[in-house]
Amino acid sequence: EMHISFDAEDTTVRFLPEMPRAIKTSGHFLMQDRHILINIGKGSIALPSGKSIDGQAGVFEIADISKKPLMATVDINASGDASAVAEFASFKPVDAMSRAPFKAADLGGKVKANIKASFGLDKAHNPPKPSWNVGLDMANVSVKEPIEGRKISNLDGEMTIDTKTAALKGTAEIDGMDFDVVLTDPLDPARKADRDWSIEGKIGEEDVAKLSPSLAAYVSGKIGIAISKNGAEAQKVKLNLANAGISLPVVGWRKGAGVPATAEFSMTVKPGMVEVRDLNFS
Repeated sequence: EMHISFDAEDTTVRFLPEMPRAIKTSGHFLMQDRHILINIGKGSIALPSGKSIDGQAGVFEIADISKKPLMATVDINASGDASAVAEFASFKPVDAMSRAPFKAADLGGKVKANIKASFGLDKAHNPPKPSWNVGLDMANVSVKEPIEGRKISNLDGEMTIDTKTAALKGTAEIDGMDFDVVLTDPLDPARKADRDWSIEGKIGEEDVAKLSPSLAAYVSGKIGIAISKNGAEAQKVKLNLANAGISLPVVGWRKGAGVPATAEFSMTVKPGMVEVRDLNFS
């Protein structure tokens, strides 16, 4: 039985030709018969953009070097600039950014990530498709380009991405308004219409004009708001109007702040306009 074991410091490591190198790496190498285990204590991963991320507490493992297809697993924790972590996650075999609604360079803020992947090491063995999972802990993250026409900033929360779905739960500023956010986004391009999301928060009358300009003339004060979208359906909006004033001069009706009331309607956002339908007050 073969046994090789040693510690390494200030080492450069490249696990796959497609992945960037880990530099200034410290860790422990163990080969026990046909089993290879590399524990990574810490290191830095230099990226083509010139940025880098810090890697720590990582594991690279080949369970059996005699088996075909030759498979490996990696489990690594990384932290750094949101754009740099996203750039790292865009390399194969993970390739988590190829179907994201934004580019890695569009991200700002800080991210801690856990990246797990299982993949083949020799294409000649016809290995199965890679499987992977990325967990992101985001702090004050912003997206440079609007998503579905909305500016996203100050995003705090957790996001998980695997081969099928991206899921987000956190808080964010959307067009300058604070909301709780929940998102489930299929990564299959053929299922993009199945994207589900919801936001919930409290807004003032100046914010109503941003979300639905057609309602701004009728509302004053603070409003509780929940917006959800299920696939290709129109956005569903629910308003808690208890602390708001409502004025509908066309029908001669007014409601003062402090009087319980709710409203529900469907909203479709189109270039240059917001369309409201099926408005119901109660």
